[in-house]
Amino acid sequence: MAEADISLLNPLAIREALQDSEEIALIDIREAGEYGNGHALLALNLPWSELEVKALRLIPRRTARVVVQDADGGERARQAALRLRQLGYDNVHLAQGGLSAWRQAGYLLFQGVNVPSKAFSEWLELEAHTPSVSAERVYQWQQAGKPLLLLDGRTPAEFAQHHIPGAINCPNAELAGWLTGQDFPASLPVVVTCAGRTRGIIGAQTLIDAGVAQPVYALAGGTQAWRIAGLPMEQNGPEALPLTSPDTQPLPKVFSRLETQSIPVIDNIQLDQWQADPHRTTYLFDVRSREEYLSGSLPGAIWVPGGQLIQMIDEYAGTRAARVVLFDPLGTRAQFAAWWLYQLGWSVSRYQGHRRLDIPRSVAGNLSAIFADIATLDADEARSLYTPQVQLLSADRSKNYLQQHVQGARWVNRAQLWQAVDGLSADKPVWIFAAQTELAWAVAWDLATRFGIKATVVAGEPSAWQHAGWPLSDRSSLSDDQRIDFLFWLHDRHSGNLQASRDYLAWEASLPEWAVHDGLHGFRRLTINQAAAQPGVGV
Repeated sequence: MAEADISLLNPLAIREALQDSEEIALIDIREAGEYGNGHALLALNLPWSELEVKALRLIPRRTARVVVQDADGGERARQAALRLRQLGYDNVHLAQGGLSAWRQAGYLLFQGVNVPSKAFSEWLELEAHTPSVSAERVYQWQQAGKPLLLLDGRTPAEFAQHHIPGAINCPNAELAGWLTGQDFPASLPVVVTCAGRTRGIIGAQTLIDAGVAQPVYALAGGTQAWRIAGLPMEQNGPEALPLTSPDTQPLPKVFSRLETQSIPVIDNIQLDQWQADPHRTTYLFDVRSREEYLSGSLPGAIWVPGGQLIQMIDEYAGTRAARVVLFDPLGTRAQFAAWWLYQLGWSVSRYQGHRRLDIPRSVAGNLSAIFADIATLDADEARSLYTPQVQLLSADRSKNYLQQHVQGARWVNRAQLWQAVDGLSADKPVWIFAAQTELAWAVAWDLATRFGIKATVVAGEPSAWQHAGWPLSDRSSLSDDQRIDFLFWLHDRHSGNLQASRDYLAWEASLPEWAVHDGLHGFRRLTINQAAAQPGVGV
């Protein structure tokens, strides 16, 4: 497809497109570190290093409008747009002037990741006046022996890494269903926490909207505020609460408060019609626990726990104005996620039909179909054929490369590939390693199609490479400027940097002001008075 066939959209045209009723995916194709340092509020991060695989998953309808944005509307964006056209996307546009033009037009850039969800929770706290309590006050309650229920709404894996002593792990989507099934006194304070602010606010306001009897608070700043206050933390600890089974527990009556005609309930016929509709995208999410999902789910459903879907919807659904359908036979998790996705601005429905559930199978993309004519070797075969003439590259994420890589392999990123090409000999073999294998395939494809250098992908991951006799190393270094795929200011808070944690919490709290000023967020508050007694019918 000729480059001249790809139209340009100026910043005003892009903003108008984001506000009309048609589907659109605004994609920022810079690497994660670049994106996290400043991007348009509703821009989805599809890094050039993994564009093809992510695009096919996040933008499944190839006739949807796609707008490609980079720093300046330059070569990277043009290459990405052409590549999308090769993959069958027929409505692709370039953001004229990229983010430079966006900024010059007076439009805002937002730091961080999952910004729409985080901005929504902060906006919600202000709109709903969600009660909060400080880390110091909760610690005082604990030391004084005051009865309270401290619930951590994160995933079990996050909870195991670190949590507040006395906290019970109950992922956000399970909170209301579990709490309303208990016999706690109405006077018992309930405090909901997470790592920062987002899930604590959402979890607390869920319980309030559902009408639980107890007084509910969000822990201000979550575990980060707890750590900043110098209070003790724990690792591992108790298992997550046992989840209720759809065979034994009906939908709690309290959830009738969260039913609304704005969130339809659909059946088999409606779901089939939507999924067959060539003119609109339908995302189908299974919002139950992983164990429930693996025991059987709807064909084509994507597994995302309900709480995580609210936290990072932009990592699972790339097309705005698409339909979102939620599956959960128990009902509580789907009701939770639908309640908040609607308020985030999505068109959302709950599926309540009767259909045979299938054991999910891996849906990994066929990389040889996406990246044609790329040679591969398994780790053992590559080791037996290796000679010192072979040039070794690692296309892994920089963080993973620094932790472990095949000895002698140079790090490359697809977005900086021209730098690596300068050091390659076209007459010698080039082999590429990456634990995230699509990264290696993408680099091999670019080397062949853009630079005329044939490269081979060595399959596997570090354990397979080591088993085949490849020595691994962690002794290489990379400059901060090279690591465009790593967002330093976001990750520093996980390494015990308390000032980074303070800055992160201040950043979260600042988001609603900027999101409202930007004007494109699409947030809308549902209150119990607005919710209808009976759910609507899907249309």
